[in-house]
Amino acid sequence: MTQPRGRLFAWLARHPSEAESLKDVPPDVLGTLWADAWREGGRQTVHDTQQWGQIIGQLQTVIAGAEQLVSVLHDAELEEVPF
Repeated sequence: MTQPRGRLFAWLARHPSEAESLKDVPPDVLGTLWADAWREGGRQTVHDTQQWGQIIGQLQTVIAGAEQLVSVLHDAELEEVPF
């Protein structure tokens, strides 16, 4: 908890208006809130990353199907068909 707590105080030093509004909150409470926020952010990042992994897997399947279709069309040497 030392590292997130240290980051909190560095952040407060760069944001004086927020620091002023939090001046009555005990430092240990601020440190706990900050660490909890970092943990939740990490959980959300893992969740989002998993979703992107699934999307990428689906895109790879679509791309493979498109490549196969292009190959079939190329091999068939189809004539142009007017629409």
